[in-house]
Amino acid sequence: MKIGFTGTRHALEFHQQQLVESVLVSLLPTMTYAITGACLGIDAFVAKWLAKNSDVQQIIIVPAKREAIDTTLYALPRAVIIEMPVVGDESRNGSLPYRRRNEKIVELSDRLVAFYKGNVKSGTKMTMNIGERAGILSPSDIHKI
Repeated sequence: MKIGFTGTRHALEFHQQQLVESVLVSLLPTMTYAITGACLGIDAFVAKWLAKNSDVQQIIIVPAKREAIDTTLYALPRAVIIEMPVVGDESRNGSLPYRRRNEKIVELSDRLVAFYKGNVKSGTKMTMNIGERAGILSPSDIHKI
């Protein structure tokens, strides 16, 4: 199963890392691909943890706007990097590059797992909304961090 991940781009505290690890361990038996968004925080933690602890293939979607990107992900084994191209005047258009990246994560995923802080206006919430509309995010896959 291709599982997409979304969550905060801020550094994780130890208890948050433990939660993410326990979720990843529970998903390993069915996960064939992990799809993340290349940002610091959840994306980087998931990608690095999987590279170290599993043989899961990864697809890492890099937004056209390169702020808050963890460039060390480019060197991970078993990872395919997809760099979203700039479309029109997108480099100056706020959240549009991230929206396109988030839509791509959902498009490539069979299931979406969210690590959510509860912010109504966030990229995580945007991705959750896209995933809900696509029918790949269930309430049991939303983890409060």
